Amino acid sequence: MPVLEHFAQTVRRQPQSTALVDSTEAVDYASLWTRVGALSAGLRARHVCRGDAVALCLPRSVDTVAALLAVWQVGAVAVPVDSTLPPARLADMMADAGARLVLHGPDSNRAPDDPSTAQIAADAARQAGLAPDQVLGTDQLAQAPAPGAEVAAMPPAPGAAPELPAPGDPAYVIFTSGTTGRPKGVQVPHSALAQLLASHRATVMPDAPGAQGARARMAHTTGVGFDAALDPVLWAVAGHEVHVVPDQTRRDPEALVAYFRAHRISAWETTPSYVSAVRSATDLDGYLDDPDTPDVTLLLGGEPVDPDLWAWLRRLRRTRSWNLYGPTEAGVDALVAEVAGDPAPELGSPTAAMRAYVLDTRLQPVPAGSIGELWLAGPQLAHGYRGRPGETAARFVPDPFAADGSRMYRTGDLVAARPASGALDGRLRVRMIGRADGQVKIRGHRVEPAEVESLLRSTGVAVQAVVRARQTEQGTVLVAWVVPAAHGERGVDGAGGAGGGDAGVDGDAGGESEDRVRFAVVAALQNRVPAYMVPAAVAVVSEIPLTANGKVDERALPEAQSRSGSGRAPEGPAEQAVAAAFTQVLGVADVSADDSFFDLGGHSFVAQPAIAALNTALGTTLPVRALFQAPTVAGLAALATAGADSVAASLRPVLPLRPDGRGEPLFALHPGNGLAWSYSALADRLDTDRPIMGLQMGGISPEAPAESEPETLAELVDRYVRVIRGIQPDGPYHLVGWSLGGRLAHAIAAALQSAGQRVGLLAVLDAYPAGHSMAGVEDSQALWHAFLGANGVATESGDRLTAASVRDRLQRAGSPLGEVPEDSIDRIVRRFRSIGSLLDATPVPMFEGDLVLFEATRDVPADRPAPESWHRHVSGRVQHHRLAASHDGLLSTAESLRTLTEILQLSLP
Repeated sequence: MPVLEHFAQTVRRQPQSTALVDSTEAVDYASLWTRVGALSAGLRARHVCRGDAVALCLPRSVDTVAALLAVWQVGAVAVPVDSTLPPARLADMMADAGARLVLHGPDSNRAPDDPSTAQIAADAARQAGLAPDQVLGTDQLAQAPAPGAEVAAMPPAPGAAPELPAPGDPAYVIFTSGTTGRPKGVQVPHSALAQLLASHRATVMPDAPGAQGARARMAHTTGVGFDAALDPVLWAVAGHEVHVVPDQTRRDPEALVAYFRAHRISAWETTPSYVSAVRSATDLDGYLDDPDTPDVTLLLGGEPVDPDLWAWLRRLRRTRSWNLYGPTEAGVDALVAEVAGDPAPELGSPTAAMRAYVLDTRLQPVPAGSIGELWLAGPQLAHGYRGRPGETAARFVPDPFAADGSRMYRTGDLVAARPASGALDGRLRVRMIGRADGQVKIRGHRVEPAEVESLLRSTGVAVQAVVRARQTEQGTVLVAWVVPAAHGERGVDGAGGAGGGDAGVDGDAGGESEDRVRFAVVAALQNRVPAYMVPAAVAVVSEIPLTANGKVDERALPEAQSRSGSGRAPEGPAEQAVAAAFTQVLGVADVSADDSFFDLGGHSFVAQPAIAALNTALGTTLPVRALFQAPTVAGLAALATAGADSVAASLRPVLPLRPDGRGEPLFALHPGNGLAWSYSALADRLDTDRPIMGLQMGGISPEAPAESEPETLAELVDRYVRVIRGIQPDGPYHLVGWSLGGRLAHAIAAALQSAGQRVGLLAVLDAYPAGHSMAGVEDSQALWHAFLGANGVATESGDRLTAASVRDRLQRAGSPLGEVPEDSIDRIVRRFRSIGSLLDATPVPMFEGDLVLFEATRDVPADRPAPESWHRHVSGRVQHHRLAASHDGLLSTAESLRTLTEILQLSLP
């Protein structure tokens, strides 16, 4: 039965049962049907029809599932993409899929420093050559039904439904690593989805035949661009309650297990490595064995299960665990093994619809127990690689054991097989041995090292590159050996000796030059591939050692150096504790103050142990999100130091972003939220010895008495000037301001000049002289709404807000402002109104000198003043720099930050 018909049956059977839960809402099946209908009507209004590709660049929400179902309802092809990938890689996916439309979400729950999916989708679509009107939000789409279209409240009776997609029509495209430097899209038909659902209903679902369970509550924690993310969708279609767990929860093992307890989760699909990471950082065992916990179904896939984890799973008394095996080309899960059925890890037996062959190089079956290559056949097979007929023909070949002309797929996995115990139909139980090629699995993702090699050569960083997988304490990582472009004329060691293996580079290209090459390797890849495909260690060599027959001499490759140690040494107890935590968790030596946790090979699986080690060493209580907010040693140490003095310390008028140094400080003026916290990423990257001081709203800390609101702009500016001159009595002064802080910085610079002081730098980040900052903010409710909007939290016009409810919304959105006391939030909002009103009501002063302006060029509001509006308020030049980011993303987008810091470093005297 087609998946969409299963969905309709479930809606008719249990319309009031909860279908989906996300961080903001729970919807029943009747509501889900209405949402899917509205989205599909909107797609038809946009003339999306059978066979068109629709890219889904969505936050984790109800629409993660609803948009997929809507795309299928109109017969189109869903292309789910992970919004955390670099925009250039997303653009490759959209272009290769031939996307007609790109959908993004409302992002009501994103953290303020994170770019919205609207920004990400627009950026990637532009790079893919799509027009702006081909990028659309799901809320906007749902409000644009086709003329005369009505969304039915309930599904029609069986047989009366509109025509469903044909079984052979493509349902979705999932991208995997390729060998050419671009990801390749695997196109899978609706028939494969139907067979996959039938397989799950017959085996792993708790209400499967012979099982004792009923309706499950399933945790959906898989990345949306991963093919395993389709399994929870099918569980929802089958009538189970699916919880789409938000990013900040699924990345934090402690928060995830707490979520399981609070919501009584009884089913979870994830990778073995993530189970191991959660188990090591939390009391997952306690949850699974707790008598008050419902019986749990645990589904593992994406990578092999190691023997220790397998043995632990078998010891769990109240958990039924399954190992699911299947490449994307075989419709997610093709082999299934119940862990209780065998004392050692195995892939299990083919699902009812699939056939598995273990063949030798001549495509002949190997004897039972012998090693051969695994081939899969059956109706779950993909069509092939979208737009790549040559690669499709190489991996999908005619099945010589079938008489119906069907195909079989070469997995590349080496396995050993034996007859299943008691099986009379010849079915096999399969055990993994290794790979027949260079493909590897990293944190559940399939990776072709050859793709990374190709990218390094094509970007001009290296003329030759070898990339291999290596096992570390943190799991599988990539390691690269590169011959830099400057040394390409020297070629390779064709004699096959080991002489070139440890040569390094010559002359002045010693340690410092090698560090530059390593940095270039990382920089070239970070904007093109996911983080798990960026090598954790890089060796710079003058030639690649070869064997006598011209192959890479693996044994002669020198030890590669981890991406660490190229900056200054950690200073002080806090930085040293952070560096020690990184060394302990990541197994890397010589960690510098400038090293980033993620650049050193860290990832979300090991973020919790790193934070735990740091909190233990310093006695702090930093949350996991601190590591994502400030991933460098220096940045995280600064957060730890600020946190040690309580939240109150981080609300004082001066936030020392870099408290020590030489020369005049750089003063960073707060944006509209009153806090300078967002400058931490800039402070981490700015290569200067001078101190960096964040200037924040005065009187907002709960330890300080409330200040009276200033009556004039001069009085307001004088308060900031007194704080600045208390730190640095005389000029030259260096000021940078973002958003509202940019206008403040300009006014403060003019006031300092009026007092006879010199200003060395005035830099403004996407701020403009205007007289309408507070337009439309007539009452307290409008003010609360404006404040939340300025911090990336969406509201509805009818919402009644208070300081308590605003704080609650900020907490649920994962905003650091959610940790600010209610009284402080109330003070911030009142000061926000005062500053905006005074700036609007007072003539803009003249600054005698140059102004460095950084303009955000994405998602620009229609009423924003032009950059040229500064010319009449500056006597010197306006040095105008355009940044490829939105206003909110200026200090959080990697490309924008890199450009911004480079220009600021050149602009500072």
